[in-house]
Amino acid sequence: MKVTSLGGNKYAFDFGGGSPETIVVDGTDQPGNLGTTFAVTAVSPYEWTGVRKKDGRVEIKGIWKLSKDGNKLHDYFTFISDNGKTTHLVYVYERRGGGSGFAGDWVSTSEQVDTAYVVQV
Repeated sequence: MKVTSLGGNKYAFDFGGGSPETIVVDGTDQPGNLGTTFAVTAVSPYEWTGVRKKDGRVEIKGIWKLSKDGNKLHDYFTFISDNGKTTHLVYVYERRGGGSGFAGDWVSTSEQVDTAYVVQV
């Protein structure tokens, strides 16, 4: 994963698909890849949230927490499928090379899987 600061609150997000998305970190839905919208909110200097929607339906939610030293990033990732199945993953990334804050090249070092099902009563 690569996050590049473009100045101000604008960032390019490259999740490995080869087509970075340029997003203003202000919490609004903005055009993303493959017909989605992507909204990123800066909760604090150490926490951002990201929400990806397709046709107005939330598909992905992420809570990104940066370590105080800025060298590790935890991604609390939730995927919600069309059938309501919810998959929770925790990714841990380490910074490679330069960058500050959330901007930088991040390499995944681990993944935990926790799957749950949503039941509507």
